[in-house]
Amino acid sequence: MQEAIFASCIPEIIDLIGTRPKYGGTLKNERGRRHIVVCGHITYESVSHFLKDFLHEDREDVDVEVVFLHR
Repeated sequence: MQEAIFASCIPEIIDLIGTRPKYGGTLKNERGRRHIVVCGHITYESVSHFLKDFLHEDREDVDVEVVFLHR
């Protein structure tokens, strides 16, 4: 039953995607916000190891956003 509900929505989803320009969004540049992007095979262990090292008390400034992208 759930598959039928989803399948009936596909034409509407395609219409919504098709009417939106590919690069039609805007980018809001927020000065002062820094970020780090961590990419790769993300596991609990790899995140724990990274954050333990990155948030170490000897590090002075860790006021950044961390984004994890798996694969």
